[in-house]
Amino acid sequence: MERTVKRSDFEEKTIELWVKTRIPLTTAHLQYHSGAPRKNVEQWCKELLAEDFFGIDGDHPDEMAYEVVGAHRAKNGPKSFEEMEKMDSMKGELVVAKRVAKGALAATGGESVWSLSPPEGKKSLLISGGLSLFFGPLGLLYAGAWKEAVPAALLWLLAWKILPGFLIGPFFGLIAFLSCFAGFAYAYKFNKTGTRTPLLPKGEDAGK
Repeated sequence: MERTVKRSDFEEKTIELWVKTRIPLTTAHLQYHSGAPRKNVEQWCKELLAEDFFGIDGDHPDEMAYEVVGAHRAKNGPKSFEEMEKMDSMKGELVVAKRVAKGALAATGGESVWSLSPPEGKKSLLISGGLSLFFGPLGLLYAGAWKEAVPAALLWLLAWKILPGFLIGPFFGLIAFLSCFAGFAYAYKFNKTGTRTPLLPKGEDAGK
């Protein structure tokens, strides 16, 4: 069931269009923005013009356009409904992005766990990811479960010792990326559980 548009609603929509956009207040534009029937829009425009609520907008000599008397027109703003709807969509996406970011911060323990000086009993996600990125599996020792991080670090050291550089080099970028991801994951799980927790579901380490 369609909502009945009252004249007060129409006036509100008209003022909104005038002060927030550069869209000409033509009958067609007012009808589109307000959602009112055309005959109502035409009647209300005549009444508002007679009441000096409306004036004639001289900036559009090629078409009949109105201005809202006593209200300042936006100096900048969308000049078409397409632009206005794009801006509204971007604002909506920004709100969603802020909510997602806020949720992510809450889920990982807040902004403090991303700093280089995390609260006592917490691991810095930034340090964990950075160490793992630059030092490979060795960086996992910062927050990783001992049963997983220690073997990974030993294997990495052993590989560097016995394998020639030209064999390890092509895989270094991939190993660094995977280690960085694991470093973030280990720190996240540590902050969530309060202990060094394996990434695989094998229980918890006792060490902190």
